[in-house]
Amino acid sequence: MKVLDAIGVSDGARIGTLINFAAHTTAIGSSNRELSSDWVHFTRVAAEARLGAPVIFSNGAIGDVSPQPSGDGDQFDRANKYGSDIANLAVDSIPSQVFTLPSSTRCLLG
Repeated sequence: MKVLDAIGVSDGARIGTLINFAAHTTAIGSSNRELSSDWVHFTRVAAEARLGAPVIFSNGAIGDVSPQPSGDGDQFDRANKYGSDIANLAVDSIPSQVFTLPSSTRCLLG
């Protein structure tokens, strides 16, 4: 897992967060015939709720990495728990990854 958290220099406000994690979006299972972002939706929603800013999810190099969510409830409940667990791991890792770019470094958004 990699997490990039963008904080505004002038006001210290969070601009947004990028979460990169490697796992197939197959927690809901093959019986689901609805359009869905699977557990990633729950990751993004949970992380945005904790951080108070937009979150973008990027899937890492997944190969043959399929989630095996456990717990009670239906497949959506289990995907929710799995996604929320990933969000909590990502958000909890942010303080340990803080670094500041040199003042001469510029980033253009647009």
